[in-house]
Amino acid sequence: MTTHLGEALKKYYVRSGNKLLFRSNLSLNQLSLEMWERLGYRGIDASVVSRVLNGVRLFTPRQLEVFCEVLALPEREKEKLEYALYLDQVKKYGVSLPLSSQINYDILDLFDSLLDKALDYRLKGKNDDQESIANITHTYIQKSLHIVKKASLRKKLLEQLGTVLFLKGNALGATGLPNVIVDEAVKIVSQLITIAKQNKNPVYEAYGNIILAGAYYVAGNYSYSFRAKSLYGRSINQAQRAFQLLPDSNHEKLFALRNIIACMIYLRDKQDFINLKKTALNQLPQTNPTHFLNGLNLFNIISEGVAIFHLSDPLKIKELASKHFNAGLEGRRIHEVSEVRSDLEMSIAIKTKDKSYLTTKVERALQIAKEENYVRHYKHINKLASQFF
Repeated sequence: MTTHLGEALKKYYVRSGNKLLFRSNLSLNQLSLEMWERLGYRGIDASVVSRVLNGVRLFTPRQLEVFCEVLALPEREKEKLEYALYLDQVKKYGVSLPLSSQINYDILDLFDSLLDKALDYRLKGKNDDQESIANITHTYIQKSLHIVKKASLRKKLLEQLGTVLFLKGNALGATGLPNVIVDEAVKIVSQLITIAKQNKNPVYEAYGNIILAGAYYVAGNYSYSFRAKSLYGRSINQAQRAFQLLPDSNHEKLFALRNIIACMIYLRDKQDFINLKKTALNQLPQTNPTHFLNGLNLFNIISEGVAIFHLSDPLKIKELASKHFNAGLEGRRIHEVSEVRSDLEMSIAIKTKDKSYLTTKVERALQIAKEENYVRHYKHINKLASQFF
């Protein structure tokens, strides 16, 4: 397998035995570590860089930018690598992105098609592809905004940029690391707030609230410490704000509610959990079945809470949700991994005796987490599995 980018990168390293040496005599591990630090301690490691070099995957535009920074490549060489990446993007995603200053209304349809692809990747749980195409679209929308002057065109581009930023924030929440996620989220949220003000649309502010809520929850690192409880409190405040701003027709309200309930579990806020559980179950029959992703994730967390608070049979709640949405999360990569984590928490809480049914699911989740570099999930599922088995 080969890519334009993989071929173009060959001039920047040599093989010395079974090792790769880059400019300035950086080893593959040293280069990857430097990139990892500059990328906010996420999204890259030696295996990812190796797969890019071997044409198995692509850098995101931001990863390529950092690669060029680490090796101190001149602008002309950077442009050549960007063009190679562009050619691979065209091939992978089936669209031709603009390289000139000719921006018109046709480009809006192109960006919409890219956003549809990113949303589809989100449904499939392909977090890396979701983030990658969101980063690509982000780059080109920003370039277009530097050129476009017409108010109506700029307004639509800003709306598309808001959706892109939410998808980037959603991907960050799925795999970001607890020690850096809040700082990374704030960068995205500040842009969403600007768009909300410019377009006078509170939905983008709500999206920012959801991203921050998720970041604070992840920063709690599944802990019951005093610091973690403070973070969960902040998460609830952000999610409640999003819940108030979003119209009932927007299914991200389910995502905000999930965040509130997840934090209440770690805060051991049993009464408020019971109240929200009752509200969610009462609203389930009216919930649009096409909103299955956020819906199933919500009811997985509710089932986990029911088990932890010893309220009733958590499996019945999962069955109710599965029947209503007529869907499951198996095969949806990051969502499947998240569900297995929740199932482990639930099974530990109710002291499940028959452990065989989870063995294969846990093995598969760990394999996915390892393949996709879901460091946070891999560590926590391993920890839970050691308690359960």
